[in-house]
Amino acid sequence: MKESNDPVTAVVVRLLKAKKNLTEREVKVAVARELKLGPKPISTRIIRDVRRSLGIDRPRALAWARHLLAKNPRLEAKKVITELRERFGVRLSPPDVTRLRPDRTRQPRTTKARPIVKSGKARRSAHTVTVSHHAEGNPTDVARFFRSLAE
Repeated sequence: MKESNDPVTAVVVRLLKAKKNLTEREVKVAVARELKLGPKPISTRIIRDVRRSLGIDRPRALAWARHLLAKNPRLEAKKVITELRERFGVRLSPPDVTRLRPDRTRQPRTTKARPIVKSGKARRSAHTVTVSHHAEGNPTDVARFFRSLAE
């Protein structure tokens, strides 16, 4: 980035070099406090240009993460998120990391299989009704189903 005589740009560069993970709002407040200005006259364009010149902008961070996940597709999302936070100051959530993974490594969503329960014959006596059931499926799901009947 070219050296600027603009004091706002100089302060933004110094702040972002010191701490990369400041948000635009936090940078505006810090610059306003240091130069005794209101946060209104400071343009986000200046902050974004400085970020781009320092190499800590979001598109570059996403490209780096995509490249990292292409080399190691099974890398945990938490590690990718913390690495991006430290290196570029960019905040991501796990769904964002999933979208950056190569298509071949994405896990398909699985739906929980509901147990198949067939009611049997009902027997009646003077004061009670007894019903037998036959269930097929995952034992945990079957047990959960029968517990829900008791509630």
